Amino acid sequence: PQEFARSWFYATDGLSAEYGLGRSAAILLRYLASAATRAGHSAARRDGPPPPAAEVGPARAASHLADADRLGELPAFGTLTRGDARAWLARNLFYKDVARLSHAELAELESYVDELEAAAGEPLAPSNATTPGVRPMSAATDPVRWRHRPLLYYFITHWLGETVWTPSVMTSGGFVRRTQDELVYWYRPAQGAVEPGAPPVEALLFIHGVGVGPAPYAQWIEMAAPDPSTPVVAIELSGPAQRVFPAPPPTPERFSRLVADALDSLGIARVVVAGHSLGSAYASYLAGADARGELAPRTSAGRALEAGARRVGALVLIDPIACLLHHSRVTSQFVYTPAATLKEAADDFYFKKELFTASIISRHLPWHDAAVWLDERSRSTPTLVALSADDSIVPAAKVQAVFGSWQAKLRGVRVLSMPGIGHGGWLTDTRAGQELAAAVRTLCKESLGSAAMAAKAASAASAAASAASAASAYTSSAASGLGSAMGAAADRLGSLGGSLRRGRDDAEESAEDSAHALLPVPPPPLVDAARTKRGVMTGAARRRSENTVAAPSDPAPAAIWLVERLRPASP
Repeated sequence: PQEFARSWFYATDGLSAEYGLGRSAAILLRYLASAATRAGHSAARRDGPPPPAAEVGPARAASHLADADRLGELPAFGTLTRGDARAWLARNLFYKDVARLSHAELAELESYVDELEAAAGEPLAPSNATTPGVRPMSAATDPVRWRHRPLLYYFITHWLGETVWTPSVMTSGGFVRRTQDELVYWYRPAQGAVEPGAPPVEALLFIHGVGVGPAPYAQWIEMAAPDPSTPVVAIELSGPAQRVFPAPPPTPERFSRLVADALDSLGIARVVVAGHSLGSAYASYLAGADARGELAPRTSAGRALEAGARRVGALVLIDPIACLLHHSRVTSQFVYTPAATLKEAADDFYFKKELFTASIISRHLPWHDAAVWLDERSRSTPTLVALSADDSIVPAAKVQAVFGSWQAKLRGVRVLSMPGIGHGGWLTDTRAGQELAAAVRTLCKESLGSAAMAAKAASAASAAASAASAASAYTSSAASGLGSAMGAAADRLGSLGGSLRRGRDDAEESAEDSAHALLPVPPPPLVDAARTKRGVMTGAARRRSENTVAAPSDPAPAAIWLVERLRPASP
């Protein structure tokens, strides 16, 4: 608990938000020095024994510097004051400063500070003031950290992403661009005609991460689909895709409803949801909405499934920022930590500090909704967590320790670790990409089959009932009685698939709860409080978390305000 709390603070003198000439020159010199060192090691290998392991790869070692080495030394827990803890928790749980909290919120906040001290086993300094030179990380309330780039840059990325590359790649893969209100998605229908009475349509739904849209994933999506008869839906998020006029990011509730309506229009009853990086947060939105029954079909789609059936058949989280999102690693690496190498500087400029991406991360990512919690996973909705072992953003080792535990396995969670690659490296690593695609195909076949089996049972029941009706029309009253008996048997057969699945799900959930009670996964401090915020956040706090406009001195929201008013009206 002490390390958990300390990691959310940084020394202000150790943080450089801008990349001036001095810092840029230091990064370049470090890169040149590492290149010279590698060249020297290559010559040494030709002329003698290899150098010690500690001397190899200075660039790689620099890319994995501890946050403390870049953000300044983390303060000791005992040196933090109650004022520091209040400021941290108020900004991350209530989305406002302590001075703006109501009396009820202040009382709630004090209980969280007391809980933190009890969990840490050490009191905080009693002062109500904050420590000079130490600040808590709070992306939702701090100014948006972004880097300027000329308008020409956006015209190029927009032209390549929306006009040329994405349409070319997606249409060549059999996808058709469709919209559901403000939601844009690409749909590849199943090959072959759908016969009357066929099982409900089941599909793979993919949500991309930060970059230029779904185009870079097209080839992998084709590999991940179980077979050509499985439709594929690829969501396109314009906000993190470097468009000139991106659509305003939807709230979790709005996004879930848009996806549900899109699936209704396509006649899709059940999906396996896969999300990469930022897409894992949107996948978490859908899983949460499905657990609350908010993704239920509003049209005839899915009528072959029993009432109340889950629409999300399985969850795939790839390089998931949504796992352990209450830890500081993702926030620190994506928002606060300065780059240490040339590659990190490029990633920081092109992806992390891009204006609209930075705005989504800081203003439109309510972490209490986006986070994936282990005890909400279930065997009835299995989960695949795919981790890049050398990920510099996601804490891969910690995620594997939690989601790879035996408690997680009892809850239907499986972990795939891809060694030797960084965040998103599986897109260019052929072997890792194929391994990941195979794991997704396996999960799809396991998860989507149960609904089809229930539908086939219903179809068989309908056929048996029709046969019984036909027989009764041409036979005597005795045959009619026999036909009635056949119809009753058919009805029982029709309910068999749903009953078996409900019984299986109840038994699995009972076993999960029993195992969880025997040796539960101890939640980190304040996790229950954070999760409670999903339902009890005040209206003002929720509006603050969804509002793009912060302080007038913050230049990023002002730029977004201008772009939103220049955005062409939807046809």
